[in-house]
Amino acid sequence: MKGIDVSSHNGGIDYNQVKASGIDFVMIRAGYGYGYEDERFAQNVERAKAAGLHIGAYWFIYALNEEQAKANADVFVGLLERYKGAFDMPVACDFEYDSERYMRDSGVTPTRALNTAIIDAFCKRMEAYGYYVSNYLNPDYIQSRVNFSDVSKYDLWLAQWGTSEPSYECGMWQYSSDGSVAGVSGRVDVNVANIDYPSLIKSNGFNHTNLSDTAPAPQITPTTNPSDTFAVGDKVIVTNPIDVNGTGLAVSGEYEVIEVSNANRIVIGRGGVVTAAMTPSHIKKASEGSASLTAAEIAHQIWYGYGQDWGTGSDRVRRVAAAGVDYNEVQAELEKYYR
Repeated sequence: MKGIDVSSHNGGIDYNQVKASGIDFVMIRAGYGYGYEDERFAQNVERAKAAGLHIGAYWFIYALNEEQAKANADVFVGLLERYKGAFDMPVACDFEYDSERYMRDSGVTPTRALNTAIIDAFCKRMEAYGYYVSNYLNPDYIQSRVNFSDVSKYDLWLAQWGTSEPSYECGMWQYSSDGSVAGVSGRVDVNVANIDYPSLIKSNGFNHTNLSDTAPAPQITPTTNPSDTFAVGDKVIVTNPIDVNGTGLAVSGEYEVIEVSNANRIVIGRGGVVTAAMTPSHIKKASEGSASLTAAEIAHQIWYGYGQDWGTGSDRVRRVAAAGVDYNEVQAELEKYYR
């Protein structure tokens, strides 16, 4: 099986072209750390699945100990549960050099034993939730940065570039970070799977794929309601501050639709001056207000300073209440960012 692995860094992807080029599966970054969802996770899952590709997911770990590794896994599972039963490729633990940089910056010295304990705790947690786990490691980590014998019980997703064959037995091999695949702008990581993961996972009911035995296939909920079309002049708010090119934006408040280039590109601005081109899934009509926002989504907007203006102090209490959301729940979500 041929595959690619992607994240928000790859921008928007035409998965129909990816599929037509001979790619069989996609490993999609769900996020990283304590709850940072990849900005394109939902889009990548929905579009790859719609194109008929097999999908898996991975989580980039930032943790200082085993308990924090478990917390990373809990957040990962929370995102996977949106698409329960949809993943027929492994879910992977991604522990790399930047994971160790985070530890050092936090005053913790990475060691083989600690790295191993963090990876093992994450993987055990994922298995406890019923997921088939893989470890993303390169030869340097296998040889000198983890006690590989302690984590070899999990499938290996080997990152080893510039060789004609992998140096270690592995379920998946990422053989290059410099691949070229139709439908993906720029270079992309390319992989081969040496195991028929979809058959293995489905036959054993891993990743909750056994839901299809007793219930309809899981429905992938689009991030944008198909009926939610936009027209020039519509007032909108930004719900995810990422433009069509994957660039983060500093935006807040209400904007006006200036141009509708096509169903997937909405140009917004103020006073006729363009602010950005957005995908429909990242904006919402202002007339809809914030009634559909959760406490977590409101906290995310407050913390990163985009979307609706939630004010401060008693004004914030009033605005959150007007949105039909419990202010204490929003505060609890904000505490997670403070921590």
